[in-house]
Amino acid sequence: MEDAGREYLAMVEPSNAANAKLRTVSGREGATLKEVTAACRQAADAVNQLVADLQAGRWPEEVKADAAALSVALRENAAGNELCADASDVSGIEKGFQKSAGSGVSEAAAALRAAVGLAPAPAQ
Repeated sequence: MEDAGREYLAMVEPSNAANAKLRTVSGREGATLKEVTAACRQAADAVNQLVADLQAGRWPEEVKADAAALSVALRENAAGNELCADASDVSGIEKGFQKSAGSGVSEAAAALRAAVGLAPAPAQ
């Protein structure tokens, strides 16, 4: 299970970095629409790559369902990021953020982390 845990951590690193950047950019006073939508696009691309990586992963049998559940939640999250990336105003960005926030990624990631023997993720 240690190998699966290490593989998972390597997979999520780019997505975590893109989402951290999105939180930083969107939380910065004076951030422009262009800056936020660009960060949303980067996050969407990173999350979509994570979904592909999770689906291609060599998971132990007892972890496959958790990896699949996380992939489903991540697709919903990426869809929210894509709405944000395509936004033409603040309302569109907010709709994207709402969709992403309701995706269930935190819960699904926590289940997969537990299944591969990792401690809970630090609060973001």
